[in-house]
Amino acid sequence: MANNVEYAYMVTGENGGWITTDQNEIRFHNLAHGTYKVLVKCRIRNQQWPAQYTSLDLDIEPPFYFAWWAKTIYVLLTISIIYAGFNVYIRRIRLEYLYNSEKKQHEKEVELNRERIQFFSNITHELRTPLTLIMGPLDDILHHKDLPESLRKKITVMQRSTNRLSQLINKILDFRKTETNNRRLVVSKENIVTSIHNEILKYVELNTKKNVTIKFAATSPIINIYFDKEAINSIIGNFMSNAIKYTDRGEIDVRINELKDQNQHYVDISVSDTGHGISQEALPHIFESYYQENGKHQMAGTGIGLALVKSLVTLHQGTISVKSELEKGSSFTVRLEADNMYPEAVHQDHADDKLSGENLLDEEEKESLEKTDDNRKKTLLLVEDNEDIREYIKDYFKDQYHIMEAEDGKQGLEEAFLSLPDIIISDIMMPNMDGNELCHILKNDIRTSHIPVILLTAKTSIEDKEEGYREGADSYLTKPFTCSLLESRIDNIINQRQRIAAFFKGKAGPDLDEKRKAMAESMNNKDKEFFKNINSLIDKQISEDIDINYLAKGMNMSASTLYRKMKATTGISTNEYLRKYKIHYAEKLLLNNQYTISEVSFIIGMNSIAYFRKCFKDEFGTSPSEYIKKIKQE
Repeated sequence: MANNVEYAYMVTGENGGWITTDQNEIRFHNLAHGTYKVLVKCRIRNQQWPAQYTSLDLDIEPPFYFAWWAKTIYVLLTISIIYAGFNVYIRRIRLEYLYNSEKKQHEKEVELNRERIQFFSNITHELRTPLTLIMGPLDDILHHKDLPESLRKKITVMQRSTNRLSQLINKILDFRKTETNNRRLVVSKENIVTSIHNEILKYVELNTKKNVTIKFAATSPIINIYFDKEAINSIIGNFMSNAIKYTDRGEIDVRINELKDQNQHYVDISVSDTGHGISQEALPHIFESYYQENGKHQMAGTGIGLALVKSLVTLHQGTISVKSELEKGSSFTVRLEADNMYPEAVHQDHADDKLSGENLLDEEEKESLEKTDDNRKKTLLLVEDNEDIREYIKDYFKDQYHIMEAEDGKQGLEEAFLSLPDIIISDIMMPNMDGNELCHILKNDIRTSHIPVILLTAKTSIEDKEEGYREGADSYLTKPFTCSLLESRIDNIINQRQRIAAFFKGKAGPDLDEKRKAMAESMNNKDKEFFKNINSLIDKQISEDIDINYLAKGMNMSASTLYRKMKATTGISTNEYLRKYKIHYAEKLLLNNQYTISEVSFIIGMNSIAYFRKCFKDEFGTSPSEYIKKIKQE
């Protein structure tokens, strides 16, 4: 009977209708939590379903994570996360704002600092020209023998002040170079004891405080290390200047100690004084740019001295330390590595002749120097846009040279090609054409490549000097300068040219020939090219009576220009050079034993055997036959 009963059920809230089953039990799956009504009715199989049904309430409890308290936690967590996220976002925005503000402020400070340094640098560059016009005449006046002693003392005080001003200008320029990372070490291996002692002597002479004694001591009289002499002198100068400034009585003690620490070799340079000292609050800041302690003993200054010292010591890969007590004194110590060879620095172990402006010869070579027999005044071309500087130099050299003037590089170039002066002095910073460009053009033109060029400038960096020397400058003089220093540079260059000329004019011989070749090799490329071309022209017509106009035409210059070029570079005329060249050509032919003396004479275009013998003897000191005989015996 039970098998004939059918059931139907329906769950309210579900989307299905009545569900038929012949089972007397119902199983529900995947019902969501909530309240339902289950409707159930039954019938005999194949009979109609009755309208009546039975209902059953079904209540399904939700899982714990859907409980009210769980939902409350979710809401609170959501609010907390939103609040925390908002705070993080606000904090991030604030930090970005602070970072950007500080970055902009730092950029402004850097830009302001750069503009300030540039401003000071521009002013100091401008000051160099008037300072030259003060220092130069003062130096000239002091050299007058009839100057009254009372006036000499006053002028000496003025000279000290101008020297002090020059030092301050150099300090500002050095500071700018270190701040802009343009300062390069130029090291050489020297005795640092001697270098520092010489610098100290300047301050011993300048010290006007009778109650202050300056002492100097070193553990060894000779300590040879690599160092930048200019930088070390600047460091010592700053230390000494401050020590003298803030010490009223007592002593200033400078010591150089050579020591070893943990197998490292060091040199310590210390400057101690018994002055007013530095407060403990100020000590951490004394090496900062423009910092000045507002103490009762504070004197006027720029605030860049110790900052410059710190930069130069760092550039030297050294360390600096300071100890100080108020009213007891201060002690600054710079430590350098004695074995440091500074591979990244510019090395000047052997004095570069061109950079130093010196060309030293041994005594034998000096004795062989012969003064030119040309009594005319040498011509000096002065290219300078500052009229006062031109007048100052012109007035100083007017008795020694024939002075020609030009107001800028372009005018100077025209004048140089027109007059072919013996020496050119040119400023670098000029309108229309600067000195470097002028020097480049002159040194690359065969007509003027031999003319010595001295560049004057207010720029002091190694890079600026290197640029000038790359363009072919023979010497470099920084402003401010004195005419006596300029005169020594000019004399040195002219004497060197005369030494070269002496070798060309002298009689041939093993020693002289070697020196002559060495001198020829020291010429610039354009002058080498000049002699190569003129020798080639002579070779082509060696058997002819060569006309000077033939050589001048072949060199694309006038006969007078060729003469002056030849005279300036060798000290002899074009005819003399031609004769010497032919005689040396003849010597090579004679040594080959292929021709007789008369045949060689004709080959080189000398139809007179007697004249050939005379020329040969003038050059080699003996007749051709005796010369060959002597060579064979050797």
